[in-house]
Amino acid sequence: MIYTFVASSCNFDALIYTFVALSCNFDALIYTFVASSCNFDALICTFVASTCNKVALICTFVVLQQLPENPVET
Repeated sequence: MIYTFVASSCNFDALIYTFVALSCNFDALIYTFVASSCNFDALICTFVASTCNKVALICTFVVLQQLPENPVET
């Protein structure tokens, strides 16, 4: 299953959701959320369950502030 949602406006929100199920009950989940505005919020979350038993969860959240368009040297 691959699901993609995109909403474009003054604030751009892009949602990309990917789910992959493989043999041996292997479930791989990759979830990415990006919101771009004056403040940029990026959420990348990856869930991987492998070897039918082992479970690994990696989740990263990044917030970047918009840089000034005309930085002033001091």
